[in-house]
Amino acid sequence: MDGSQRQFEHVVELRTLGATEVRVVAGDGNPRSLLLQPKRLALFSYLVLARPRSLQRRDSVLVVFWPEESEHRARSALNQTQGGERLAACVRD
Repeated sequence: MDGSQRQFEHVVELRTLGATEVRVVAGDGNPRSLLLQPKRLALFSYLVLARPRSLQRRDSVLVVFWPEESEHRARSALNQTQGGERLAACVRD
């Protein structure tokens, strides 16, 4: 592996029964809870649980989370929501 590639040894756990929780288990085995704002948690959960398991189309995500907004405002809201958790990897144009 060259210097431009990194190996990640983290597992992300999403618990949706009972209290919803997102935890990251690092390579050292210590779990750390992520505190997510409600909209970010909802978006993260949607992307993880969506079928088929692949990248989700941006326009389909916009319709689910911001149906009353114009496309421009909905895209802006999605960009702001994605920012903190780097959810962009799960959404495609």
